[in-house]
Amino acid sequence: MKPTDIPAHLKQLERHVYWQYPNMRRRQLLKGALGLSERLKAEAAHRSHFVSRRNAGPLTPQQVKAMFAEQSVQIDRAEARSAFQLTDENLQDTDISKQAQTQCAKLFLDFARDRPGLNKVVNVGARTDVVSAYLAQKFPEREFVSVDMHPDLAGQNRFLPQSSNWSYFQGYAIDLMRDGRLSGDVVIMTSVAVLMNNAEFDEFLKLAHQRFSAVLINEVFYGPDDYLRLMRYRITKRPYRPEDVPIDRPWCAGPHSNYMHNYPKKLERRGFSVNISRFSQCYQSGFLYQVAAEK
Repeated sequence: MKPTDIPAHLKQLERHVYWQYPNMRRRQLLKGALGLSERLKAEAAHRSHFVSRRNAGPLTPQQVKAMFAEQSVQIDRAEARSAFQLTDENLQDTDISKQAQTQCAKLFLDFARDRPGLNKVVNVGARTDVVSAYLAQKFPEREFVSVDMHPDLAGQNRFLPQSSNWSYFQGYAIDLMRDGRLSGDVVIMTSVAVLMNNAEFDEFLKLAHQRFSAVLINEVFYGPDDYLRLMRYRITKRPYRPEDVPIDRPWCAGPHSNYMHNYPKKLERRGFSVNISRFSQCYQSGFLYQVAAEK
């Protein structure tokens, strides 16, 4: 497999993404650790939590139940989340194309172009599913399913255009796949893998290989917040890619200290062949990374 591609239009942003931003981030984390800022102190504690759970494994039944309860009392932001809706026209818009949802739709369109057999498409972690709402209208012959832990997915998607070939499924994706209740031709995820710890993501991919033919991942990717690695970038000028992450020790990086996985190697270890591995946009001081793999 060739290294992850960085388009020419993103190369000019490398210095900010891999040098200026992480330097700023390290100063912020240090201030938080020293208690010089309550906000940054809270961020440092959040980072410590992610680091401590790096190999915690899938959610337990008790944790899933607690998350269901938490989701049910959250403020309803469905209308605000539905304000952005995809169309064939705005998919080409320069500003709109920076949206993670837009890039997710483009990834599916690129992957599905020569694969007419992708009849059932499952979008995991899609509470207000702008992507499936658009794709279901574009491909009426295909079935689209939105999966999320929120107990009222129909309500969360009520402001989006509805289609008879688009449905919702509430639950924890790992449990649903393990029980045989969730399967299809391709599973998609945006802003989900970065929340899964190493052992949890491995379990997800193991089950996805049993239940799906292909996996599409659309996630933000940050280089590590540590000076030794930053010095390597400054010397070599070679940007960090997911392939640089230790396969069983994801980096905790970015403003939310989320997990940065070695997606290509993890997918290959679970029996998938990687067809697409690319950075598509500069996104929140990192890159939006996309990978598509199939059995």
